[in-house]
Order: sequence, then structure tokens, then C-alpha cells
Amino acid sequence: MHSEIRRGLDMLHAVTRFEINQPLPRPNARAAFLFGEVRSAYDDIRQMASTQDFSRNSFLSRTGERRHIADSMRRLMRQIARVARFLPSTEYPGAKHKLQVPRSNGYSALLTRAAVFLETVSSIKAAFIERGMPPDFDLQLQALLAQFATASEHTVRARYTQVGSTAGMKARLREAVRSVRELDVILSLLFQDDAASYASWRSSSHIERAPRRSDKPQPSQATPESPSPVATALAAAPPANQLPADSDSSPPPDPGDNSQLDLW
Repeated sequence: MHSEIRRGLDMLHAVTRFEINQPLPRPNARAAFLFGEVRSAYDDIRQMASTQDFSRNSFLSRTGERRHIADSMRRLMRQIARVARFLPSTEYPGAKHKLQVPRSNGYSALLTRAAVFLETVSSIKAAFIERGMPPDFDLQLQALLAQFATASEHTVRARYTQVGSTAGMKARLREAVRSVRELDVILSLLFQDDAASYASWRSSSHIERAPRRSDKPQPSQATPESPSPVATALAAAPPANQLPADSDSSPPPDPGDNSQLDLW
């Protein structure tokens, strides 16, 4: 689960706990409906998170399975290639060059060459059996190709499910945040005579911001040069348009302003 979704889910859980622990001063049908929307979103996101976790584990499992199948395929192809090096070129022209294991570790090159192996040995299989290869070596290679295709299909499906769950959780969380914002308007009116309860609500409906790295450069370890007396005097002088110390240029805070609610 992404960190921003986890922080949003924590907020939804806190809102549901607030509804249980803090009764409203008077019934409000719209607030009750919105609290129900938040509870539903919380349950939906948790279910999506469970699906995402299962898909992630399936993806990792299938990825390891594909690696194991590819290793088995490469070992079998190396055995075939070793035998092919000693086939008479006059009797089996081109076989030695076609039956070479690719140096690349990529799956695409391995699968393409495995198909060439199967096509090449189909008409000269007896020569390999005569030189010690098991009678079903070509069927083994064919089975490995089929197993790899199946594992790849499951891997892609698990990946799509994981990505889809993430998108679904983000969309559901956005819907829940809109409900919480509307709830904030309603509760600011219901708790206008109960500052402590409203402060508790604001704390519950707050989403923690992700930590950010500081963009400020690290201070140098070298000792800075002392500023000149002229620079010191200029820095200490107040600007010409500076207001008097006892004036306040900022407007008084609006008690009903909800801009501080930290939601997405």
C-alpha cells in the first residue's frame, strides 16, 4: 500500500472513531449520512488493500517461478547444445549453429532460441537420443515453454490487479475526503459552542503530510569570512517602508475558516 493511501486510511479510521466516541450535540441527518460514507470507504479501501497484498505476493511468487523455469530451460538447452557441437556437419548441416544457447540473460532471447531448438531437433531427434539424451528431451523443453507462458500470464494478471487496486483505493479515498470536508462544515456549526470537541474533530480529520527532504544546501565546514562593518550596518538598518513594531498588518483569523484542514 502506498504511503499516501496509508495516511489517508489512518485519517478515515480516526474519523470513524470520532463518530463513536463523540456524540453530536443534536441529530443531523446529513452528518449521519456522511459518517456512513466514510465508514463504507474505510471498509472498501481495506478490502482493496487486502486484494492488492494478495496480488503482490502472487506477482512475486510467479516472478520467482518464471526464473526457476527459465533456469531449467537454459540447463536443458545447454545439454542439447553440447551434443550438437559433435554432430557431423556434413550429415547435420547448420545444426551446431542453430543449437546455441543465447548469451543474453533476457527471457525474450531465451524463448526465441528455445523455439528454434524445438524446430531444429524435430527431424534429427534420433541423433541426440543415440548420444545419451533422454527420449523425451524435446517434450521436456516444450513443457518448460508452456509452463513459462502460464507463469507469465499469471504474473501479468497479478500485476494488473495490483495496479488496479492502487488506482481504486486512491479514487475511493478522494470520495471519502470530500465527505470529510463537508462534515467539517457541518461540525463547525454543530460544535460552535464546544471548542474542545471541534478541536478533537479537526485532529481526527487531519491527514499527515509526507516528510519532505530539505532542499537547502548543507552548511560548509569552512569558517565563513567576517562581514565588513559597512555590510553589518546595512543589514541592521530597517527597511524604509517597515511598519511600526506595534502594528499588525495581518487580518484577524476567521473562526469559520476551514483552510487549515489538511486534506487532499
